[in-house]
Amino acid sequence: MNLQPNSQIEFRSASLRLMDLFLEYGYEHSVAAKNYAYCERMQRWMFEFLFDQGLRPHHDFLDIGCGWLRLPYVMLPYLEAGRYHGIDSDQINLDIGLRWLKEAGIQPEPNLIVDREFAFDRFAKKFDIAFIHAVFTHLSHSQVENCLRSLQKVMKPGGVCYFTFYRSRKDWDGTSIYSITGKESLSYEVSHLTLNYFRRLFRDMDVDWEYLGTKGHPTGHAVIKVSFTKPPSTLRRIFRSIRSRLK
Repeated sequence: MNLQPNSQIEFRSASLRLMDLFLEYGYEHSVAAKNYAYCERMQRWMFEFLFDQGLRPHHDFLDIGCGWLRLPYVMLPYLEAGRYHGIDSDQINLDIGLRWLKEAGIQPEPNLIVDREFAFDRFAKKFDIAFIHAVFTHLSHSQVENCLRSLQKVMKPGGVCYFTFYRSRKDWDGTSIYSITGKESLSYEVSHLTLNYFRRLFRDMDVDWEYLGTKGHPTGHAVIKVSFTKPPSTLRRIFRSIRSRLK
């Protein structure tokens, strides 16, 4: 995605409008300003990364933790109609994003679902590519596993998922408080994730994976690629069941 000068000016104007929307919905100025500051850089990185990895207009795409629809701003005009699907845990994020897209004239409208339990099957379709950006930093280890196992059920054979995370030297969970407005804050899980954790998880899930490094991510997130093939054979499922009982 090579933004020309005029398009850069237009997008920065749209980013300022996004900051105004955050303030209108009651967010603290520091939160709104942070989202504005990173909007263009992060959006550019996400689109160019996915394009370089082979995302094409005909692919069915799942955006997990789509938030206020930063990625659909550039993805919807690129993908064929009906190919983009986004899911997020908070309706307010989607409300802000939908107003932002509408005011900017971005078409077509995205397929969106609000869900906190990773019920990807509610879309009633299979996906070629899934993207999980800056989500696992806000989940516990058990939630990360639940997300990936639920995702495995809705991916096409040969489908791939890319997700970002902050790589840790030790696995542990914590809790963080995020100030949304002057009167409201959000408490959420925080997981510190190691490659050994994913190595064990993906071995149990019987999927291939690859650590890609940071790939130039603006804030240094690491990236992992997960490749989904056909469901495990009956013999392999039996072996995994026996192995789990022996643990």
